[in-house]
Amino acid sequence: SATGLTGRGESQPPIDPNTLEAVDWLKKSNESIARNDTLETIVTTSVAIKLDPKLLQAYLNRAWAFNEKALYDKAIMDLNHALQLDPGNAVVYTRRALIFQRKGDDPRAIADYEKVCQLGLEMACENYQKFASLLRD
Repeated sequence: SATGLTGRGESQPPIDPNTLEAVDWLKKSNESIARNDTLETIVTTSVAIKLDPKLLQAYLNRAWAFNEKALYDKAIMDLNHALQLDPGNAVVYTRRALIFQRKGDDPRAIADYEKVCQLGLEMACENYQKFASLLRD
């Protein structure tokens, strides 16, 4: 309706134009990931984040690109930010654990894998158990 009311008498907040533009940039980053273009992914996600700093997927996409370029600390910073936005996100913990593992930071990788197990992401929990058994051997 012209008054902006939903069917239940509540007004819908207007959608921030920056959020809409950020989503467009996020779509571009998804396309660049599909082409394995890490540099373009970093650029497009950085624009999306600047427009909407609460866009979780943009941090995940940029962390992927930083990881691919072996910029592990930058990837971890983005994943830390994603966890601030969604503290119970098992996928974020899993990705961060994998990067800690690549960096050779086994204690932090194990801590993140244990968190993933607590959150109930079964496949990642299995990966953790394999990783932990390799460390014991």
